[in-house]
Amino acid sequence: VQGHLPRSMLLNFQIIEYIRAFYCGRSGWEWVNATLLLSGAMATFRTSALRDVHGFDQTSITEDLEIILRLRWQAVAHRKNWAIRLIPEPLCWTQAPSSLKQLRKQRIRWQQGLSQTMWKYFSLIFNPSYSVAGFVHMPYVLGFEWLGAWIELGAYIVGGAAWYLGILQIKTVLSFVALGLLYSCVVSIV
Repeated sequence: VQGHLPRSMLLNFQIIEYIRAFYCGRSGWEWVNATLLLSGAMATFRTSALRDVHGFDQTSITEDLEIILRLRWQAVAHRKNWAIRLIPEPLCWTQAPSSLKQLRKQRIRWQQGLSQTMWKYFSLIFNPSYSVAGFVHMPYVLGFEWLGAWIELGAYIVGGAAWYLGILQIKTVLSFVALGLLYSCVVSIV
């Protein structure tokens, strides 16, 4: 029912995250013609373009990211005048993970898919032929989306180990976790 938020705090946090990703992050990259991801539930493609790249990669974990990078790669390689555009007006409902177990599974899959796709298209990174998408957005994704997740995981492990070994008090560790979560919330709200 339109206008009603779920009762689950986990689902509400994901709503905020999705809104931030769709309407802030992706709209910003669209503004500089550097879109790398059109979420699968909201993406449409010209049939002729999909035929030119032989359709979706059945081995890809995150086919929505992989197909956009392959379309960009083919456009440059074969001098095609394709445009990849984000149109923010469509409305789409999607099912989000409703438990921490499901959320963890989803995020692991996303991270594995990002790793797989970044490795496959590594040659696009810092490649001026791919304009802002290759020279700015791909390094951003590699540094902040891919590496950032590992740094955050490492911080949790080190923080937990420091507490366990008596190097840090639990209040200090929890303060850093709270600060990290607060920072994420502020970024989402801004």
